[in-house]
Amino acid sequence: MNKTEQNTLFAPLEKTELSKNVTKTVTDDTLRIIGYDIARGIAILTMLIINFKGVLSVYDSNPQWLSDVINFLDRRAAIVLVMVSGIGLTLLLKASDTNNCLQARVSKQGILLNRAFFLFISGYLLSIIWSGDILHFYAIFICLGIVLSPCSNKFLAITASLIWMASFIQFFEISDHLQSGFGRGIFIDQLIDIFFTGYYPVFPWATFFILGMLLGRLKLCDKQHRRMFLLSGLAIYISSELISKFFTAVALFLSSEPEIATAPLGQFSLGLMWLTSIDLTVPTPLSVISGIGTGITVIMVSISISTEKNAYWTKYIIIAGRNTLTLYITHIIFLILMVFLFNISDETNLPLISLSAFLFFFMYITLISFWLKNHKKGPFELLMRKFSVSNLILEKQKYLRRIRHENQRGQT
Repeated sequence: MNKTEQNTLFAPLEKTELSKNVTKTVTDDTLRIIGYDIARGIAILTMLIINFKGVLSVYDSNPQWLSDVINFLDRRAAIVLVMVSGIGLTLLLKASDTNNCLQARVSKQGILLNRAFFLFISGYLLSIIWSGDILHFYAIFICLGIVLSPCSNKFLAITASLIWMASFIQFFEISDHLQSGFGRGIFIDQLIDIFFTGYYPVFPWATFFILGMLLGRLKLCDKQHRRMFLLSGLAIYISSELISKFFTAVALFLSSEPEIATAPLGQFSLGLMWLTSIDLTVPTPLSVISGIGTGITVIMVSISISTEKNAYWTKYIIIAGRNTLTLYITHIIFLILMVFLFNISDETNLPLISLSAFLFFFMYITLISFWLKNHKKGPFELLMRKFSVSNLILEKQKYLRRIRHENQRGQT
């Protein structure tokens, strides 16, 4: 990236390529669309607000309506991030496919594997202080995406459906065993956490990543196509929420009648309410569908925003969207330090907490903007791109040879 391209990141966006229908970012290594950066920026800002509330206000906060909104957004921000990551993987590998170069594709896959390994290590280190880490789950999603990238759209859709169906497992007795663990050692417990019981388990969260891969294969430059997907996303979200509300209302009505509540019909309605409940912290099958609708809607709206000529305000969101890894890690460290140093965990003024999240966000944008004047990426983004498993192996071999040489010299 030359100096001119780098400076466009901080110039008013209407003076850059935003005036085109859907334009690619100036970064030369990802071929991302600005709309995806906006979606990622919106999602990480939302995640900041959720995490600030979760850490600084462990008890009920006021006003209740704001608390309900933030609770509703919980995990939905992560869904957008996961789906955009799937899109990014497709776009990265698509560049090598257009050149019909197998060597280029293998090289891109190697880059992705190195990034996955970095995220896996970083995520597990971060999970020491942050139990809700998403980075090590990202690593698994990326590895799965590399395996599935050569597959057809139909195969990806079938795979996503099968993974979604795994969410029904929580309605069976085996779910209790998974939650309690099998007592077979830490390795087995970690596998269970990654695939079934963690914050963002592969089953069913990989569904969002695979659907993101599918979206990355679609041509969304056409306004009509985007509108169709936007309406589809809204329809999926609204219909799933209405279905959940309906069966919940029916079950509560029937359970209020003592004679019906104990009858088979009452028991069936309660089971149906559980089956159709929407709670992304579990997550139930209908929750996944609702999350898909949310993710598609946010992504389509973000792409549409990127086409607006007067989109100056979005430059802050875009900067955050291009440097989410640094923002994610720094905000977690900041929150943990706040609790550790000042013992702040019982704040009930939710507007103040939300305002703090926004202030942290814009402070980060200010500081990272100064950093980006001399660097292409954020600190952790650069570290991830420089990370290489092969280099680590080579350095280890050099270290072992040096130790052996020193031992031999000492013996002589």
